[in-house]
Amino acid sequence: MINASNSSQFSSSIAIAFASAQLREEEAFLQALAEYSIRRSAEREKLASHMASLRPGLSLRALMRAFPRLRRKVEMSVIERSGLFNAQWYASRYADIKGGSKSAVRHYYDHGAREGRDPGPAFSTKNYLSSYPDVTMSGMNPLLHFLLMGNEEGRQAEKVVLPHCNRNVGTSD
Repeated sequence: MINASNSSQFSSSIAIAFASAQLREEEAFLQALAEYSIRRSAEREKLASHMASLRPGLSLRALMRAFPRLRRKVEMSVIERSGLFNAQWYASRYADIKGGSKSAVRHYYDHGAREGRDPGPAFSTKNYLSSYPDVTMSGMNPLLHFLLMGNEEGRQAEKVVLPHCNRNVGTSD
């Protein structure tokens, strides 16, 4: 016959057995996960070693040179996500731009920078190029140069906007 104290002990034993089984299951899962992670890490190292043996010194820069379409996509993405490119501002400022943000960034990347157009209110293409002739000589997109190198070098990119008027100082806009 099962009395109250036996019932309580029986319930406790079941709970302990259940918790132990759960713990063993979790330990087995963590062990399998650790083994999988180690295998994946070894596979990654093996792949990296293989890639290095195929093309010594392979870098992102080399990949970008080897794949110009990829380079163009990556550079446009850097410009678009920078916070200094404003698609709505750009499209409203330059009436010849048609389409959405993709066409605005594409236009700035392909034509606008060379034409001296500004990508947004906080970056002056003309001022940047006139302040840094080496960027002009490089032929690199000035906003992209600023984002990838110029900012780290301490170069200035901002327009000077007077608060009481809507004209930019130092630009011919």
